[in-house]
Amino acid sequence: MQSLFAELKRRNVIRVGAAYLITAWLLAQVADLALESFGAPDWVMKTILMVLLIGFPLALLFAWAFELTPEGVKRDSQVDHSVSDSSLGRRQLDRIIIIVLVVAVAYFALDRWVLDRSPEPAAVADATVRMDKSIAVLPFENRSSVAEDSHFVDGIQDDILTQLSKLSGLDKVISRTSVERYRDTLETIPEIGKALGVATILEGGVQRSGKTVRITVQLIEAATDKHLWSETFDRELTAENLFAVQSQISTEIARLLQVVMTADDKSQINRLPTSNLEAYNHFVAGRESLRERTAKSIRAGLAHFRKAVELDPEYSQAHVGIAESLNLATEYGGVPRESVIDETKAEIARALELDPALGEAYAVSGVVSSDDEDLEAAEADFKRAIQLSPNYPRSYHWYALRLRDQGRLDEALPLIQKARALDPEDPTIALVEGTILQGKGDLDQARQIYLQGIEKRPDFPEHYSTLAGLFAQRGKVGMAARIFAQAYELNPAREFYAEGLCEMIYALGQSEFDKDCPAQSDEVSPAAHLRRLRLQGKFQEAAELARSTESASSDAELRRVQVLAFLLNADWQAARQLLEVDAPEMFLSEPVSLEVRLDAWKLLLVATTLRDEHGWTDLAREKADQVLQNLSLFPGGWDFVAWWAHGIRGDMGGAITRAHRNPKRDYFRTSFILDSPLFQQYFDMGPDGEAFLASFKATEEQKQWYRDHRDKPFNLDDYRN
Repeated sequence: MQSLFAELKRRNVIRVGAAYLITAWLLAQVADLALESFGAPDWVMKTILMVLLIGFPLALLFAWAFELTPEGVKRDSQVDHSVSDSSLGRRQLDRIIIIVLVVAVAYFALDRWVLDRSPEPAAVADATVRMDKSIAVLPFENRSSVAEDSHFVDGIQDDILTQLSKLSGLDKVISRTSVERYRDTLETIPEIGKALGVATILEGGVQRSGKTVRITVQLIEAATDKHLWSETFDRELTAENLFAVQSQISTEIARLLQVVMTADDKSQINRLPTSNLEAYNHFVAGRESLRERTAKSIRAGLAHFRKAVELDPEYSQAHVGIAESLNLATEYGGVPRESVIDETKAEIARALELDPALGEAYAVSGVVSSDDEDLEAAEADFKRAIQLSPNYPRSYHWYALRLRDQGRLDEALPLIQKARALDPEDPTIALVEGTILQGKGDLDQARQIYLQGIEKRPDFPEHYSTLAGLFAQRGKVGMAARIFAQAYELNPAREFYAEGLCEMIYALGQSEFDKDCPAQSDEVSPAAHLRRLRLQGKFQEAAELARSTESASSDAELRRVQVLAFLLNADWQAARQLLEVDAPEMFLSEPVSLEVRLDAWKLLLVATTLRDEHGWTDLAREKADQVLQNLSLFPGGWDFVAWWAHGIRGDMGGAITRAHRNPKRDYFRTSFILDSPLFQQYFDMGPDGEAFLASFKATEEQKQWYRDHRDKPFNLDDYRN
């Protein structure tokens, strides 16, 4: 053994081994730094390390077989050791080792105290203490040659956003809608960060190739464009690997931004939504379709979500996707709510059964509870959604919407402003903020929001309809009609746009009403059909249809429309029979609790049924008085309830005073009521009736404006002042 060691020493094998190891370490460090700067994939570094590893035994074999002599490198067997100066090789190797050691120490010092590429956790904390905990995830670059992979790439970006939105320690996570404008942008990182109001930005790229995927990300300090962290993940393309990478990215971002993750945070981030890659692909496609908010896109999204659930029945997020699609179909797709409500509730229940901490499910549940007028349950659902996903903008958006409808505008405003901070480019969120400001009387600011919304998304009809309502509120009925027509052109499936257009045209008194009021769709719900007949002045026909239409036990909306159809045709008994189903307590002598405007509306209808051909009963007067005492339930809308209550109780002075106040929109949209048998028989106009009726009709100026613009292309400049 001793003789072997002596021979290894004589042949400089030990020195060569030491020199090789030190040099290899130095080369690996330099390669790591260079490759990171160029964004090289992981396999390049792995290849270099493999070559260096293989080279070590080869270097030892070379040292054993050869010797450095004054005449150069010779085979050891060719060297006469009795006369050879073997110390020459040893001295040269010692010098090489010393030089390499000096270079290695210098590099270590540079790396440790100057470059600081891989700081310790404490160093990271010190560096990020001044940063606020806000982030925007820009659209990931599709680095695949297949254009169809774009949805797959967008899905990964969306999933990272979803995970980050669940972290309670993050101040702000900008929604995907608002970062979409920066796809292929020429704007700099500092410019984007300033526009979105965030401290950090995550960039990335995805390349799918066969059964593998590469995901590259880099976290950047927005103000300075300094790269804080970057990583490349090469993985086999499986659902498990995709979600694992996304979890790793979210965890690293949380660490760098000093976000303290709770046990619930870690559980949600590390949860595997599905192990079925095909189901995941359908979910991603469904989410993309739902973003457009058209009848066609909603149907497409629903089909994808259904397929995802078919492939993986335990995919909780896909169940939420079905529920949200069904709900949106009733709002934008013309689907009757009663036909889908049971399935919607079942899908929400299934999602929460699979994942009780799914904030998105609670958000959709809050919408459903609101539509059911179960406001206590809705509020609890929205608060739970915000708790579980504090950076999910929809929870704030939908909660604000429900508070607005309850007249709680001061509570709704900060919620919608939070939603807009998280998703400043989303048109639906901006729209709700506009309507809240409109309700608070800030019409100019509301108008600016609607105009900006149309400029950014001229294909989004909802901004047109809200702008139309604002112009009607100011008495600009002709303009309102033209704007409603534009909304209807963009989405004819939504009955609300058709109804708004018909209401405005009726108020204009156009002889061509039948021509300008859009034809009734065969797919429209019975409630919408009744509303259309009502605003066309076909009161008897509406009453006959209401009588022949069987209302489902769960369809409270249809019953309300039937009641109004009966009342406007002066069919008291039929109206009362239906009202006693929905609100039997309101017929009692005791005052009833009114919490939302729908309650006050029902009470007004009850008061109206209690009035017969012989005049008012004392009970009917008490009910009408209670309605008038609760006018705070109608901020910025439904003002016609007040003049109705005044008018049918015989208080023409009160009715006229109310009719001359802003907002005017509800007068114009309900002007047809004055032509109904109800008001012709039981509304005593008195000497001032002419002026009262005039307040419900458009001016000659607005009539002429409509005639001049009805057939012209829509021009936003016509509505800026």
